[in-house]
Amino acid sequence: MAKKDNAEAKAEDAKKDNPIFYQNPVFLDQKKHEKKSLNDKLGFSFAKEQVAVPVNAVEFPFLSRHYPVVFVGADTTTPAAFMGMRPNENLFISKEGEWAERTYVPAYVRRYPFIMSEDKENDKLILCVDETDKTIKEAKENKFFDGEEMTDLTKNALEFCKSYHQASLQTVEFGKKLRELDILSPFQHQILLNMGFNALFTIDERKFNALPDDKILELRKMGALPIIYAQLFSMNNWQTLFDKVAALNAAENKDSDDKSKKKK
Repeated sequence: MAKKDNAEAKAEDAKKDNPIFYQNPVFLDQKKHEKKSLNDKLGFSFAKEQVAVPVNAVEFPFLSRHYPVVFVGADTTTPAAFMGMRPNENLFISKEGEWAERTYVPAYVRRYPFIMSEDKENDKLILCVDETDKTIKEAKENKFFDGEEMTDLTKNALEFCKSYHQASLQTVEFGKKLRELDILSPFQHQILLNMGFNALFTIDERKFNALPDDKILELRKMGALPIIYAQLFSMNNWQTLFDKVAALNAAENKDSDDKSKKKK
């Protein structure tokens, strides 16, 4: 029994190490997945409980129209777009698993269930897929392979994942530059602290404006200025989230009151 418990514990630990959304990422193999297809009814339900999603710096101008973007972690400075203010609730996904219309969907979400894995021994990237009963099925449509060749679906997924990986590397360098210039400041809100987000940072506009001209020129040459302005602008979207939650709370309270009246 103890051995089984240890095995289960190791399995749980392995899942915890997986990236957000991914439960069982495996190498997309022609022999293993020859008859397999992507589930065309996947939708976005897999993200409906995700309050924050990792994003890349190049996305900031698009994200800033809808979501607040902050940096997570004092050391990693990983940018994330927030989509909720209550635990396990993404305010932009419907009960049917549809993303809100005319709202930018982060690349991290659009990439799923595909992902790149680094083969460090051979210094190359390998395309993987999250193999679950919700993502993969056996069907004639949306197949991963046509004989020994990748289908257009798989080729497009490969190119998208390569592009995402490159953007993520650029985002790491962007974060390093922000820390180097010391223009990040802690961002806190009691609601976020209650959900366990206790290491959030935002670009400090005062510190940014105080940078000497040569540092501003450095940021300009690396194409960082529009990204910085977009992050600062995105902070206005916290109010959008608060308003959405307030509307939901009001609707839920009304439903509760109506049910109580019917019982009486």
